[in-house]
Amino acid sequence: MCGDGTIREQLDTYVLQVKIHDSFSSCKDVQSLAMKMVQTEKHLVFPLVYKLIELTLILSVSTASIERTFSTMKIIKTKLRNKIDNVWFNDLMICYTEREIFK
Repeated sequence: MCGDGTIREQLDTYVLQVKIHDSFSSCKDVQSLAMKMVQTEKHLVFPLVYKLIELTLILSVSTASIERTFSTMKIIKTKLRNKIDNVWFNDLMICYTEREIFK
C-alpha cells in the first residue's frame, strides 16, 4: 500500500497507476475521477491524492458561499445601517444568509 508518504510521492505513483488502469480512461472530469477512485478503492491506497480531489470538488461550493456572504453584507450594511452594533449585524447576517431555514 502507498498510504504513507508525501503528496508528491503519492501523486507520482498515482499517475502511473491511473495510466495503466483501463477503468480510469472513462473519467472526463474531477467528479468522475473521485467516483472511480472509490469504486476501485484507490482512495484507500492514495489518501492524500483523494483528499486533494475532494478539496477540488468543494472549492467551488466554498467560494460561492463566501461570495453570497459578502453579497449579503452589502445588502444589510447599507449607508443607513453603517453604524449598527456588530452583534445585531451578525444576527442579521445569519438570518439573511440562512433565510431558507427561517421560512
